[in-house]
Amino acid sequence: MRGLRRRAWLSATAWLLASDLASAAPAPDDAMPPRESEAPRSSTPPVEDAMPPRESAAYRSAAPPRERAMPPRESKGYRSAAVARESPMPPGATPSRRDRRRRARRPLPAWLTTVAPTDQSVELAALIGAWLPAYAHELYDGRAGWRPLARGFAELGARVAYFPVRWMGFEFDGVGMPGQSRDHRRVTLGSFRGGLVLRLPWRIAPLLSGGVGALGASSASDVVGDDVDAAFHVGVGLQVFVTRVLHVRVDGRDVLSHRRGVGGGPAHHGEVLASIGLRFGPRAAAAPAPGVTTLPDGDLDRVPDALDRCPREAGVPPYGCPPRDRDGDGIDDTRDRCADIPGTDAQGCPAPVDDDGDGVADPLDRCPLQIGVAPDGCPVAAETTPPEPPEGDGDGDGIARRDDRCPTQRESRNGYDDADGCPDEMPAEVAELEGVLTGISFKGQTAELTAESRATLTRVADVLQRNPGVRCEIVGHTDDRGSASANRRLSSARAERVVTALVERGVPAERLQSRGAGPDEPLASNASAQGRATNRRVELAILHE
Repeated sequence: MRGLRRRAWLSATAWLLASDLASAAPAPDDAMPPRESEAPRSSTPPVEDAMPPRESAAYRSAAPPRERAMPPRESKGYRSAAVARESPMPPGATPSRRDRRRRARRPLPAWLTTVAPTDQSVELAALIGAWLPAYAHELYDGRAGWRPLARGFAELGARVAYFPVRWMGFEFDGVGMPGQSRDHRRVTLGSFRGGLVLRLPWRIAPLLSGGVGALGASSASDVVGDDVDAAFHVGVGLQVFVTRVLHVRVDGRDVLSHRRGVGGGPAHHGEVLASIGLRFGPRAAAAPAPGVTTLPDGDLDRVPDALDRCPREAGVPPYGCPPRDRDGDGIDDTRDRCADIPGTDAQGCPAPVDDDGDGVADPLDRCPLQIGVAPDGCPVAAETTPPEPPEGDGDGDGIARRDDRCPTQRESRNGYDDADGCPDEMPAEVAELEGVLTGISFKGQTAELTAESRATLTRVADVLQRNPGVRCEIVGHTDDRGSASANRRLSSARAERVVTALVERGVPAERLQSRGAGPDEPLASNASAQGRATNRRVELAILHE
């Protein structure tokens, strides 16, 4: 008996182990659900791969009960085969009844949506129709008396409508109705009204309309006189968009107004309207071509959700994430090789450290604490290149090394910062000053400046103050009338007066000097009055060290 119990216990244990091994063994990749398959998607049969998991026979046979119970949107295979009209849903969420109905609904045919109405559109139309007045109308003046109207009136008018959304809008129309009473007396009716329109957003769109307005009659005082009553209308219609701009529409309406007498309810007038008009507004979004499947893109950044690393944020290709720059160096993290360290090169990394400032980065510098030369960054042997003394002039520009800010570059002698030892260029505003100072004049044969000279002197002083490295000479000139010595004294006095005026405006006196050239440096011939006027001048010359 003990042996039988032992054999039964061993058989049960073996059966349990075999069951565990069978459940742990993976099924073939074709039969596994998309979440459990590690094989590339291209290795599975194309038809089976594109099917939603709940419709796959292999999925139902291989998936465990928990996986088979999951909603289809949690399956990667379902997401890869979804079409553009399906919005993404986070894993674990159960689709609502509305989502299930929308998924099961077939898309409208292309001919019904090609030129369908759009949001934010305006429509203008011309109206023609027929008005069927009620017998017991109240369109009459009490002093004129009541008369029955003809059974039908022709209508002409216009309509304007605005649709903030494609299925609902507001419209206003006005019509005139020439006609007569039943005893053939002339009567003209008119109506102006506004209302609400509800329609299906299709190319051929059934619609409902309703609103309020005013209904009036005008005739001779011995017919029905003049009268205006409030009116309400409801109706149905059909609108057809022939093209994106042109549309036609037919409406049938019941118009309610006051009824003759007391009690008995309103009077019902019949109305049939036809219209042709134009539509203005944005174009409708193009529908995808038949047979083309578009992958879902929840954030509308043109990167499918299956490839989008940031599916809930609109980003940029190829990963679908918005540009980020954690280190603030102006280089997007997707291209920044040093995303957490501000960099200066094209790859977003900082420039290599050069502690000794010799131009050789420390990773390549064999002597990182000594100023050296390329390629190894070590100094040249002392016996071959003795150090230059501080009073030496290595670049030969006449400025000692201790005072030379650029010991390996020659100073450019142009009158601008000639003492720093560095090459430079004369600022454009200083270069423009050199030559004749137009606008400076004197009173008669004296050195007294005129009031017109102030603007020029102020401008020259401002430029010299902004450029402290410039020294200049003010030179006075005269024509040849009178004695040469008197002209030299006059030109010298005028140059000194200009220097004094510039010093008064803030220019240091040590940066200015004056000279009187008299008639010795003419620009034109003194034989004519025009030439003599040209020779009477004040010039500014830049002094070079």
